[in-house]
Amino acid sequence: ILRLYQSGQPVLAEAQCRSLLAARPSHAEAHHLLGALLMQSNRGKEAISHFEAALEVRPGHFEALMSLGSARLMSGEPAGALPCFEKAARLKPGDLQALYHLGLVYLQLGRSEESRKTLARLLARHPDHALSLNAQGTALASLDRYQEAIDCFLKADRLSPARPESLENLALAYIKTRKFSQAEATARRALSMAPRPRSQAILGHALYLQERLDEAEPCLRAALLADPSDTGSRTLLASLLRRLGDPGQAHDLLAGLECDHPEVRLSLS
Repeated sequence: ILRLYQSGQPVLAEAQCRSLLAARPSHAEAHHLLGALLMQSNRGKEAISHFEAALEVRPGHFEALMSLGSARLMSGEPAGALPCFEKAARLKPGDLQALYHLGLVYLQLGRSEESRKTLARLLARHPDHALSLNAQGTALASLDRYQEAIDCFLKADRLSPARPESLENLALAYIKTRKFSQAEATARRALSMAPRPRSQAILGHALYLQERLDEAEPCLRAALLADPSDTGSRTLLASLLRRLGDPGQAHDLLAGLECDHPEVRLSLS
């Protein structure tokens, strides 16, 4: 079955998994492999049930713990993913993926200091892991330790320069430290890689803070067009329009919104 899975024949692999489980319903590896196949075909709920079945048979199955945690995380259940990654990290204290995912889950749950400590353990062993550096920068920024966050984002960018997420986070940290021209340059570099709405929003924010309202407006409009749920861009654009003498359009933008403070979030990717 594993050879079929590894050779790119998931349909046959799934059929053989199901056949094996019909004969041996307590086969932990078959449950885990079937769960992995189901995740590949976006059948997350069914996959979770098989990862759980594998763990009922073998509670210390490291790969099943990691898979179950990842599946719950992808399903928007960070609280459910947390015990999986905590147990995985206890089973293999130095494992990169266990510590990385545990740090991410702590961040998503707003437990920034625990995330920072977990990622620091990882980075002590793997100092050049770009994704962990980006996550560590996010944790530090959420603790208002912006210069340390900037150092993490800069190193992540040096190690993996094709990832706009680190650049976006770096630009936001520059904004927080009032380095607006550096934020602008960094956001423009992120946009040169991919036309992401988040990069547009950050560039608009940096331009707004430099009083370059005419340049900021199209950036914020583009971000809002791509993502109408972006309340940060919406409220900032409304503020800009009021300053440009168009309070009516500003009022229309904010209609129905409770939020009136612009915010752009750091990315965990």
